[in-house]
This record gives sequence, C-alpha cells and structure tokens, in this order.
Amino acid sequence: MNKENMRQKGAPSPKIVESYCYRLRYDSLCIVATILANNPNPSAAQMNSLLMGVQERLLEGMFFDPELQQGIKNMLLRFQAKTVSQRIQDKRGERRRYQQFTEN
Repeated sequence: MNKENMRQKGAPSPKIVESYCYRLRYDSLCIVATILANNPNPSAAQMNSLLMGVQERLLEGMFFDPELQQGIKNMLLRFQAKTVSQRIQDKRGERRRYQQFTEN
C-alpha cells in the first residue's frame, strides 16, 4: 500500500508508516488477516498465536538482512521482547485492560 492510498483512507501519518516497528506489526496483521480470511470465527487465542508466529518470522528475516543497520535490529528486538512480555502478562492475567475503566 502506497503512502497516497494510506492518506486517503485516514491512515496514520507517513512518518509512522515508515517506522520499522509499525511496519513489522502492520505487515504481520496483514498476513494474519489473509491467512484467516477463510476462517470466519477465529478465537482470540488463535489470532494472537498466529500473529506472534508471523511477527517472529518477519523479524528473523529482518534480523538477517545485511543491509539493515545494527541499531535498527536492536530496536526491533526490543520491540519483540516487549510484545512477548505483554503477551505473557496477558496470559497470566496481570494485564487487565478493563480495570482502567472500572477503577475510576
């Protein structure tokens, strides 16, 4: 998807779109959506598991790309570590998003 199409659809600014972390997540979501196109009711666990697997594979490809700078690779690894940590916290029940609405 080019920048012009993204602007027309009300997507984020081009600076965000050019972010490596954004592109990693966006591409992962697009791949998962394509894979699950024939599955009308996937569970949240299925989607999350597939998303993490696809994101991990894309990250591996980026990590072994010789043209990508080491600083960008480190940033992507930190992003993946944070994503995995959040997923573990979700599974343990440590992160409850609905609590922020009920505590006020």
